[in-house]
Amino acid sequence: MLSLSEAKHLFKESACQAILALFLLVFACFIWGLSGPWLLDDHSNIVNNRLLYFDASDLEAWRVAAFSSDAGPLHRPLSMLSFAVNASFSGVEIPYYFKLVNVLLHCAIAWLIFRLLTALIPYMLPHWEELHQRRLILLATALWLLHPLHVSTVLYAVQRMTQLSTFFILLGLVLYAESRSVWAERGASTGQLIRSSLYIGLCLLLALYSKENGVLLLWLIPVLELAAFKGRWAAKEVPMFKRLAWLGLLVPLLLIACIAIFHPDFILGGYQSRPFTIEQRVLTQLRLLWTYITWIALPMNDVYGLFHDDIKLSQSWWQPATTWLSGLAWLVVIAVAISMRQRLPLLFFAVLFFLIAHSMESSIFALEPVFEHRNYLAALAVSVLLAASCICFTRGWSKRHLRLVFVLVLMPFVLQLALRAYIWADEDRLALSTYLNHPESTRSHFMYANNLVRRANDESGLQADASKAEALLIAARNEYELIVQKEPMHLPSLVMLYRLDSKNFSFLNSRELWLERILQALTEKRLQTTDYGALSSFVTCAGDPQCTVPATSMERVFDLARQKNGDSLRIALLEYEYMRALNASAQDRVGFLNQLAARFPNSQALHRKLLEEYAAAGEQGQMYLALAQIMAMDSLRRYSVLRFEHDTSD
Repeated sequence: MLSLSEAKHLFKESACQAILALFLLVFACFIWGLSGPWLLDDHSNIVNNRLLYFDASDLEAWRVAAFSSDAGPLHRPLSMLSFAVNASFSGVEIPYYFKLVNVLLHCAIAWLIFRLLTALIPYMLPHWEELHQRRLILLATALWLLHPLHVSTVLYAVQRMTQLSTFFILLGLVLYAESRSVWAERGASTGQLIRSSLYIGLCLLLALYSKENGVLLLWLIPVLELAAFKGRWAAKEVPMFKRLAWLGLLVPLLLIACIAIFHPDFILGGYQSRPFTIEQRVLTQLRLLWTYITWIALPMNDVYGLFHDDIKLSQSWWQPATTWLSGLAWLVVIAVAISMRQRLPLLFFAVLFFLIAHSMESSIFALEPVFEHRNYLAALAVSVLLAASCICFTRGWSKRHLRLVFVLVLMPFVLQLALRAYIWADEDRLALSTYLNHPESTRSHFMYANNLVRRANDESGLQADASKAEALLIAARNEYELIVQKEPMHLPSLVMLYRLDSKNFSFLNSRELWLERILQALTEKRLQTTDYGALSSFVTCAGDPQCTVPATSMERVFDLARQKNGDSLRIALLEYEYMRALNASAQDRVGFLNQLAARFPNSQALHRKLLEEYAAAGEQGQMYLALAQIMAMDSLRRYSVLRFEHDTSD
């Protein structure tokens, strides 16, 4: 008969073999998708980020690359540094190696989940047989690792930010849980406490430098303490530790309340540029959190996608009625989890872990309402509950039957993971899948139509495929028209219709109609990020002989944009781009930029354009003056003389 130590050693060996098999399986699934395209934010953060292009022997350039993002107050330097390493080794021509690193990181995170559950489950389920605990740990890890929902995180290169943040949050939790499991029985010396605190503090710092929600590490530690260790220290319960853990849970809530009361602009300021209010967002999140749980518990590729703008916003508690039902359900679940925490600590852990993991991106802040990657960490909570339910149901079953159950449970995850990775491997398949799965999504329709235009442009260079290119453009135009029938103020589609009817369908004589619709949209709506991109495309169109825009109409475009959005630098820079599109003289362009510099003296982007103009004109004295102004504003020292010389020589 095996001793306890021998049994544990055997479990570690078999568990390692099982985890390795899972890694090979997940890699076999994801390998389909590694050849997929760059997507959306990949372009601004990686592909078009010139600060990632540098000589690898230049140490200062590495620091500059690390702070090359304007995302978040901390600039996410660790994530950007990882992109710089990728770019140095493989370039940015294709995203294959960026996505490969993401897959490897996904496996590393699964290993941390296994370690975390190995430390926690014996304390949360002490009455379970050790064999059942081990099976739960392995199954929960497998469910998280193989979940098809994570494709939109792992195969979306820029979401490495989410992955790195999750990695360091979990690493900090593993360090806490494994140390705490020892202290619960033996206590700890002052040196051990200091050492562990420093390690966890380092994980917190690295998580924050990956993405701002890394701060959730501090809020999740009290959850582990209350759910698993319950204030146990040196084989005794210490009530003070439990009180401190409850305090750790409540302090973030009090902090958020204080910010909302004394500094409301910190929260409300972001809503000025959003098409929804804080009330609409918070009420919608009550429903969305249940939607997320459904997505995790029941993997269904036909509901996943890049865009979920087909999910309607909650206008009030009663519209739709599921809003108040969702809110009531959350109150009941939280109350049950807290009141039953002694009998059902795993439920307490899962509920609080899930809600805290969503607390930054699915709460009061003015972010986009829905994204799948927000479940990357939170899915752990649902996976644990699913695994526990499965193990409870199959207790007493033979080993052969258990293996069959595990295969039946995991098979839908594996098949849908492989299928979704295959879809994400090709831009055309991804656009079509998103379009078919979300027929009510404006963004999905727009992505599909843009993909049709891209394919038409690719085909137009081939004489034999001219008719195919025309058919693709007709299909794209039809999609844009469907969008504006549903959303008459959808500026990106209106601009694309103007472009197409100017260059490809001039015989329809309808571009004046689209121009009038564009002006009407500018009269009635505040500009969103996508609208600025559409106006930039419209400005480019105005400079194309096949796609001209009357000068008086362009003046109205800029005037209407300013009336609704204020004296915005972004609008002013669009006027500058319009001057360039019309080949205005360098003197006129520089004069216009200097006028803008007087109105917006603290804009680095504006002074960089001045620098480029002076460089093109060969005015070295003015170049150095513009560069001096840029350097004075560049607190992160992201730009240097050598870098600007490189940029302006393009």
